[in-house]
Amino acid sequence: MRFTFFMLLVSAAALLAVAGCKARKETQKDNKNSPADTNIQTQGKTVFMPDTLPNLFTDADNGKTAMLKTGQSFNLLLEANMTTGYTWVIADIDSAIVQKVAENYFPDANPQQAVGVGGKQWYAFKTMAPGSVKLKLDYKRPWAGQDPPAKSYELVVNVAD
Repeated sequence: MRFTFFMLLVSAAALLAVAGCKARKETQKDNKNSPADTNIQTQGKTVFMPDTLPNLFTDADNGKTAMLKTGQSFNLLLEANMTTGYTWVIADIDSAIVQKVAENYFPDANPQQAVGVGGKQWYAFKTMAPGSVKLKLDYKRPWAGQDPPAKSYELVVNVAD
């Protein structure tokens, strides 16, 4: 009796694992702006490949202007170090023109398991309507109240039809 119950339990777990893997692959296939589409496997570890993201803006684009069309997606990839408590927070956005659709944090490679290694914070946005918007992000500790941010990032996004 115990053996039958155990085999039934193992079979159910295996079916759930296979179904979960298939659903994840289909989700990744549908979301073309996801960094999951730009990852590669190296010695069993996933390595983030940000250079292949469409319409990618980085720290070097701070203060610049982006020219996009309605319905286009764009990506923002900024240096960050969440181990310090700091994170990028959207401070100003007009969601009628540009909407955030996803975000994630990707730690840098850390083979020596060093403490305090930084990474990159990724945001995906989609343009919704023609217009101009100043997208502003502040790098701060969210719980610090009214303390000024350690730094800010601004990108003017001009959206045309």
